Amino acid sequence: MIQKVENILHRAQLINEKHIKLEETRGDRFNIFYILGLQSNENRTHSAFLTELLNPKGDHLKGNLFLKLFLNYLKITDFDPDFVTVVSEKYIGKRNLIDATGGRVDIFIENHKSKRTICIENKIYAGDQEKQIERYCNFNTGQNTVLYLTLDGRAPENLTGGLSEGKDFSCISYSESIKDWLELCIKETYDSPILRETIRQYIVLINRLSGHISNGEMEQQLNNLILDNIDSAALIVRNFESAVNKFRNEFRDEVALRIQKGLSSNYRLTKGLDVNKVNSQLWIEPAHLDNSPIKYGIETFSGRGYFETKGIIYGLFSPTLKTFPLSESLKKFDSEGHWLQYSVVRDSQGNAITLNRPEYIKLLYSNGIFREETIQTIVTEFLIYFNETNEEVLNISKGDQSV
Repeated sequence: MIQKVENILHRAQLINEKHIKLEETRGDRFNIFYILGLQSNENRTHSAFLTELLNPKGDHLKGNLFLKLFLNYLKITDFDPDFVTVVSEKYIGKRNLIDATGGRVDIFIENHKSKRTICIENKIYAGDQEKQIERYCNFNTGQNTVLYLTLDGRAPENLTGGLSEGKDFSCISYSESIKDWLELCIKETYDSPILRETIRQYIVLINRLSGHISNGEMEQQLNNLILDNIDSAALIVRNFESAVNKFRNEFRDEVALRIQKGLSSNYRLTKGLDVNKVNSQLWIEPAHLDNSPIKYGIETFSGRGYFETKGIIYGLFSPTLKTFPLSESLKKFDSEGHWLQYSVVRDSQGNAITLNRPEYIKLLYSNGIFREETIQTIVTEFLIYFNETNEEVLNISKGDQSV
């Protein structure tokens, strides 16, 4: 069986290499979204781009044509595409976890005459917020359609409120729903070459993120290979995630081991959530406290998370507060949510160190020198920051244990 698996992997690799060469020949390797480092940013890239296309008043100057194609493709027949506003990051009220209401909708479509709405929750790698889909389903009850958009069409994690897919909300995917819709849009842009090529580049981006081959003939070759060897392919699928998570665990353990050696006796290091969770961390906190109001953190080793790079960050974290009276000497980086401040760790090429992209994981696994340099970069950056700030953080935790 192992020999058979090795054979299918080798043949799949040959198809992939052929696909890469074809992309190079067509110029598809030059992708503006990747060049600008925006390939996995849910809001600034994907929500913004889709909102612009769906917006009848968008600069594409196609009116509500793209919106009509979107509604028709998804068979949303009770929504009038006229008198419509489309916005991203729509505020629908203060988030209330008790009543399961409020929040910000990634893509919001509203008909001003009928008051019908469509809420699209957009996920590339980030996990779900608490009661997120339930809160959106409770908005504009009876007049609202909720769509949960992910790369592969997966269902939400930790679904609450007794909701069910297909009844209360629908799952759609970039790899199929959005890509198919965009192909329909391209057919309507024969007279707008810049618009057409921009949409085409975005489709290339989607194919890369979802791991799909864009060439129809080679996609069929891969499909045939899988179906001809379906038992071996199934074995690979069943073990893929565990193999990747094993590597992520080993990577985190090595980082933890080296950081532990650089800590003072006043601090202890513990592991946070497992690497199969959205946010997988290392915590460094004062050793004398069980529940410190402030601690150091390094995340995410899952390659998912809420930050735009989906890469590894380090900084100061408060489990209970989103603001904390930090002195000027501690205010070194950006802040977001419970991260009082954080910094993205980047490798020698200036790329965010991330454990989500297959090509990056492959590089870390196969290139020992690069892996060593990457681990050392994380450790060195964190320990420099720790040594500059740990005495002040320790004094804060001793002096304000009631926060």
